[in-house]
Amino acid sequence: MLDDAGWRRAPALTDFTLTGGNTRADPGTEVRVLYDDRHLYVGVRCIEPSPGKVKPHTKKTGWKIQHGDYLQLMLDHTGQCERVGYACTTIYGQASMFEFGWKWMRGLEVKVHTGADHWSAEFKLPLAEVEDEYRPAPGRSWGFNVIRRRVVEGGGSDWSYWSPLASSGDKFKADYCGTLTFE
Repeated sequence: MLDDAGWRRAPALTDFTLTGGNTRADPGTEVRVLYDDRHLYVGVRCIEPSPGKVKPHTKKTGWKIQHGDYLQLMLDHTGQCERVGYACTTIYGQASMFEFGWKWMRGLEVKVHTGADHWSAEFKLPLAEVEDEYRPAPGRSWGFNVIRRRVVEGGGSDWSYWSPLASSGDKFKADYCGTLTFE
């Protein structure tokens, strides 16, 4: 996964920080975004020294997946970050999405791969119901963030973000989006 020519050409978003925004996340996370006329593709590679030791969470639906290692995309195709859709997956491919009125996210597909030193996920989101004025195009911007939760030894968690959060408050608020500008 994430190894075909398209992914390699896409710019990588790598500046993930821990909650508070002052500490670079380690191990790292890398995000690449592609699109075509029919889909938005988000590829995420999570460096993980021992991915085989990550324990799956037993809940498979709803917000409960956030209690294990997981990724969450925050997307607002209007670019306003007022109403955000969420797409989530665990290291084991337990996926969920919450659209909050954005019907275009229905049909989300997620593939997950585990390698020797990482795990990765490819999100495929259909664009059929996104109005033309908001479809990805060069220079157009969307509200966007990627959140990674990594359970650390001893049972605690590291939360890292592409668009930094100022505090450890509500990690899911719409105003925590950054801006993704399409090329």
